[in-house]
Amino acid sequence: MRGIALPFLAVALLGVGCATNPVTGKTELDLLGESEELALGAQLYPLYIQDSLGPIDDQGLQAAVARVGKAVAGVSHRPALPYAFVAVNEPAVNAFALPGGKMCITRGLLARLESEDGLAAVLGHEVGHVAARHAVAAYNRQMIATFLVLGGAAVLEAKEVQGRELVTLGAVVGAQLALAHYSREQERQSDRLGLDYAVAAGYSPHGMVETQRVLLSLQRIQPGLLDRLFASHPLSQERLAAVEAAVAALPPEIRQRAVQTEPFRGVTASLRARQGAWDLAHQGRLLLQDGRKHEALTSLGRASQQAAEEGIIRTLHAVALSENQR
Repeated sequence: MRGIALPFLAVALLGVGCATNPVTGKTELDLLGESEELALGAQLYPLYIQDSLGPIDDQGLQAAVARVGKAVAGVSHRPALPYAFVAVNEPAVNAFALPGGKMCITRGLLARLESEDGLAAVLGHEVGHVAARHAVAAYNRQMIATFLVLGGAAVLEAKEVQGRELVTLGAVVGAQLALAHYSREQERQSDRLGLDYAVAAGYSPHGMVETQRVLLSLQRIQPGLLDRLFASHPLSQERLAAVEAAVAALPPEIRQRAVQTEPFRGVTASLRARQGAWDLAHQGRLLLQDGRKHEALTSLGRASQQAAEEGIIRTLHAVALSENQR
């Protein structure tokens, strides 16, 4: 440990830099420059799209997502980034942003949104993460936490402190708890930024309230669909209350903007019509991951019967059949 951790820590600290946060205007530690941020996002994007079962084969839907995404990104604190927005086939309810402005929203979430204003709120929230460089901040925190834990372990090892393994484990757990708390702070900031960006782009602020309510309701009814979203975007009644308060404080002419359900519901009609089958497919995938092969086959078989035209669902069903024959 001594031979690895201390040199590693010393080399890392040589690369410490600072940058101005575009949102707060404050100078912050920056272990990942903007060029590296953009390169990392561009490198990861195809992999994340593939992991999310690829883009939805619907040009009208993709055009709508890209148009709304570019509208909110264009009024953000970092409008010049090479943003990209794609709707993916992942049936779980989720949306995520990679460093540099590469974003995905899943069919599971799109099928549950009621309006374009709600879509603007979701994408505005993700743009908020990028504008405030939350991914970079997370990278900084993780690197520093790693350096401190490794450095502390090296010192304990050098002094042969009794029980040093438990001390090091406690430090790791403590670091993770601190990072999780900071993540909730990021979510609150992105909620407000997403609201501001959606309003600045001309959308109703009630789209953000509508979306938060839908997600919280879904968390109670079908929590399995929110596993990935909850892991990266903790949901809470407190966040909804904060958004409602922020909307109530807006000028009357903005509060009175009506939520526009059309043509959005027409664009997403095919998603809603098939979402039951995709929910079954999602359940089947989770069961298969848990080794519950027979139950997975049943769920995916039902999904395939309900949406025989969906090639991805048929493929997942075939995988379950193969697993059950082993």
